[in-house]
Amino acid sequence: MECLWYCFHKLLQTELDLVKERWNSHRIRKSRHDTIPGRPDSPYFLPQLHGLRDYLFQLAAAEIGFASENIIENELANDHQEYFEYVRNNLSLSHPEDWEEALNMFRRLMNIAANGYD
Repeated sequence: MECLWYCFHKLLQTELDLVKERWNSHRIRKSRHDTIPGRPDSPYFLPQLHGLRDYLFQLAAAEIGFASENIIENELANDHQEYFEYVRNNLSLSHPEDWEEALNMFRRLMNIAANGYD
């Protein structure tokens, strides 16, 4: 599972970012249903234009600074990810640009992990 994530996570994130961008930039037309016309981002960033309440809560800079200094990072070192990065670098493989390259890299890394050689 770790190898699968290593090979595909950047492609998945890129696709999710594209979907988000497309969704938030399209227009929703007026309808008789309970929807708000316009761009989906608009009610979030400009709720007052749609007769909505702004629930944004302002924090003092000191509180934000305190939280930033005391946050616990959840990014623990992952031995599997480090291993796959090490192998990829030693094989001079670039990060995959599409799903076929990611699948080929996955198969290759799994073969090396199982057999100890390429």
